[in-house]
Amino acid sequence: MSIPQKKQPRGTIVSNLYGYTPAVLKEYADYWCIEYYVKHPVTHELFRRREKVTGYKTRYGVREARQLLRIAVDRLNLKLSQGWNPFFVHEDGRLLEPLHVVIEKFLKEKERELRPNTLRSYNSMIGKELLLWAQKNYPTITASTFSKNIAVRYMDFIAEKGKSNISYNNTKKTLSSFFCWCVEKCYAKENPFAGIKSKRKEEKKRILVTADVREQITAYLEKENNIGMQVALNLVYQSLLRPKEINEIRLKDVFLSEKYILVPGVVAKNHKERKATLSNATIELLQKLNIEKLPKDYFLLGGNQPGRSLIPHKQQADRNRINKNWVRLKKILKFPKEMQLYSLRDTGITDMLKSGIDDLTVMQHADHHSLEMTTQYAKHIDTGLVQKMNKLLPEF
Repeated sequence: MSIPQKKQPRGTIVSNLYGYTPAVLKEYADYWCIEYYVKHPVTHELFRRREKVTGYKTRYGVREARQLLRIAVDRLNLKLSQGWNPFFVHEDGRLLEPLHVVIEKFLKEKERELRPNTLRSYNSMIGKELLLWAQKNYPTITASTFSKNIAVRYMDFIAEKGKSNISYNNTKKTLSSFFCWCVEKCYAKENPFAGIKSKRKEEKKRILVTADVREQITAYLEKENNIGMQVALNLVYQSLLRPKEINEIRLKDVFLSEKYILVPGVVAKNHKERKATLSNATIELLQKLNIEKLPKDYFLLGGNQPGRSLIPHKQQADRNRINKNWVRLKKILKFPKEMQLYSLRDTGITDMLKSGIDDLTVMQHADHHSLEMTTQYAKHIDTGLVQKMNKLLPEF
């Protein structure tokens, strides 16, 4: 069958009403064909369909060929009247699903597989940002018609928003995963984001949190009696927990006598259960929160009560609560912008490596998948390095 061509046919009123114009046998000088028009189920535009049948005349002769082909035309018109559409053939039917429907099905399926934070990210990048842009610029787009050209235009749009290279790369990676799923489920035939290059990774702009700064932080939090924030920062620096992981830890995951927190696989960034060691100082702080007397299903540092407190609570805290506390603390104590919350984790890794703990142990404690990543996290600016080296340099 030839490639469909757009053309306004006779009988437009009929085609608008029924979605097609009846098939007819056309006898041209050079060839014979069966011709009809049908609406595309997505764009609702009429397309001409032609199937050359010249071979019938050669094989059966003119008279018998006409009889056979008229029967074929009648059967085709019966199928069209019953709702058959040539654009929906076998697996190709899924290729015509509107993009918003495919996205909805994708997110629904991923609800059972992804962590809440990852699902929120997928909803934001795919269910909101991508979909809104696509509906504005390509209202009738399907996953199968989302071409490489459109993908490039979208990534240009992301870049023009002034997002960092990391954010750009994360967006590309997420959308590539979505379209891989589309290909797997037959909603698309290729991944339009597969050939788009990632941007060069930016060097992390974080500096280490030195011992004197940590003492300053501790003194201020003790003055505020903000035990919850003290616990959170200890867990980041000593236990190497990620802020998002801390936010999802429940009291049933805390084992004071065994001196560790069990990070469930559904909470861990790498989806692997692990034990995070608790320092004696952190255990003392946790005991002050009386966690052993509270229900085990409480969140370790939860609550959405007024203020910025982090306390054991039946309600989970806002996922950015710890970072908001850190931003406020940094402003009050006038820390540089490069001293971020994650700087404490970087500092913890660096201090452990310098203290003589072997690389493999630190890698496992940090929940890294390779030693290369562990050492990479330790490559941050130490503001006290010059002073330290000045005292330790040997004489010439």
